Amino acid sequence: MELQLFRKMLARECDFNPPDAERAYRELAQKHEYIKLFENPEIIGRDPVDILFDGIYLSTGPTHQLLSGFRGASKTTTLLRLRDKLKSGGFVSVRIDVEDYLSTSVSPGPVEFLLFIAVAFEEAIETELPDIALEGGPSIWDRVKSVFKRIDVVVDPVEVAVENQFGPIKVSAKLKLLLKDDSFIKQLRDSAAGTLPALAEQVKAGMRDLVKRALERVGQPDSAVVLLVDSVEHYRGNIQTAQDIQAAVQTLFDIHANHLRFDLPALHVIYTVPPYLRELVPTVPANFGTPSVRMIPAVKIFDRNGTRWEPGFRAMRDLAGTRVAHAIAEARGDGTIEDVIPAALLDRLVEASGGLPRELLRSLYELDLQLQDLPVEPSLIERVLKQLVASRGTIPDEDALVLAQIDTERAPSLPKLADLSTLARLLEYGSVLCYQNDDDWYAVNPLIMPAVRAQVVRIRARTERAQPVETGDPMEAQQRG
Repeated sequence: MELQLFRKMLARECDFNPPDAERAYRELAQKHEYIKLFENPEIIGRDPVDILFDGIYLSTGPTHQLLSGFRGASKTTTLLRLRDKLKSGGFVSVRIDVEDYLSTSVSPGPVEFLLFIAVAFEEAIETELPDIALEGGPSIWDRVKSVFKRIDVVVDPVEVAVENQFGPIKVSAKLKLLLKDDSFIKQLRDSAAGTLPALAEQVKAGMRDLVKRALERVGQPDSAVVLLVDSVEHYRGNIQTAQDIQAAVQTLFDIHANHLRFDLPALHVIYTVPPYLRELVPTVPANFGTPSVRMIPAVKIFDRNGTRWEPGFRAMRDLAGTRVAHAIAEARGDGTIEDVIPAALLDRLVEASGGLPRELLRSLYELDLQLQDLPVEPSLIERVLKQLVASRGTIPDEDALVLAQIDTERAPSLPKLADLSTLARLLEYGSVLCYQNDDDWYAVNPLIMPAVRAQVVRIRARTERAQPVETGDPMEAQQRG
């Protein structure tokens, strides 16, 4: 097997951050890789797709559900699988992605978030049902623009150039560009000051009309539309802005939850939310009339006692092995997976993934970048793991101590309210992972655990050296005696 061709094929198989999530999902669906992982009840219990579907199918009215999980836990794949099942069940289902419309590196506000939902929902429905725009009714933008006192949806001079070449730009396309512009967001917020309830009502009115037309268009007026709002959990900032963004997401789903809970006949909504939200705002499920935040846990590869759990290990090993096998086949090789990467070395990558499919693909991709010969040697695996640890940056001492406590107790201890934000940050960056048996439990990401333990040893050694040595005063001792 020609090495360079194999590496090229493996890079394609292990793309852990594909630019087109839907296309990648279609390819995965054909290969039955992620689907096998989550359809096995041994791995994470009941398939989350079935639970979300039943939450809609068994309802007697509109519903809102909240889906969460860690980076790389396959939330988007879960939504796309759910969308396919909903369509098979007679529902009209569309998915919209926050990152297609808004910048997730700045704090979200209710005005632009509502406008995003309105514009993206309308565009998604028109894409799903191309003729619906011809069936009358004002656009959602036509409804909401009266709420804004001073607003201009013109892209000068870009708009002029594009219109001259391609014809008029739809308002939704203009807004899609503008909603990522900080100055336009400020203009929106200033113009809508004090009118948020009115804006929310106009958005709801537009969505109500769109749902009605969509169901009439497909000839199923007694069915329902399901809106899947993806990538809300991607809101994150840098070290200076992360806490502000976290607080803004909390406010959005707590203080402004009433504006995101549409309660429209024949409309069901599912939001993806960051895993820290259920820790910081326990009332969020009640805000949306749902029993809980539905968590997609990491695949359990160890139990609470740290004992290797073979069903989870086997599932993750099969996922990685399938990717390698595809690369071998596409490179027209006649070798086996064992000829490329021995089982014991593959298990090292599975362990370091923490049970997150995307992290396993990331490690295989890094291995591919450093690969110079076959089979893979143990020294290469160790270099890959060191590189992945280094890419996560330095762990502050206070975080290392919290992580050590979680490693020991399998649960966070939160003696102070401020510790909630620390836990939220550790969950956000995947330093702490959630697993499920009969209930949820936490563990430190195995990739960083050796470094955390070493760091804690150094912290405690420094603390002991810094303690003053009690030499005692003989006269004082004599007086006390």
